[in-house]
Amino acid sequence: MMISVGMLCFVLATHYIADFIVQTEWQAQNKSSNINALLRHVATYGLCFTPFLFILPNGVLFVLSNVLLHFITDFFTSKASAAAHKAGDTRTFFMVIGFDQLIHQVTLVLLLVQFG
Repeated sequence: MMISVGMLCFVLATHYIADFIVQTEWQAQNKSSNINALLRHVATYGLCFTPFLFILPNGVLFVLSNVLLHFITDFFTSKASAAAHKAGDTRTFFMVIGFDQLIHQVTLVLLLVQFG
């Protein structure tokens, strides 16, 4: 299925807002070691995607799949970035953050193709 550039931009902008702007400091600092912080981050993230429930033909599957895959990705990448941060390894920390975002973006594109 073809996806429009506008829809792709909307999905990626929503991801940025949900993953960075709406995420609280507490969630960001604790999601690597506290499952409740991670669950709250993912719930907040998912709420930001609620417009897609009504916009996309298979919006429910898109949002639920995205939330689940976001949780799985952050479960692992938050632990890796926290370990690098604790070790003072700034380069590895940013490499993990970049990889985390790459995974999220590829996930969003694939889900948009599948369920959009």
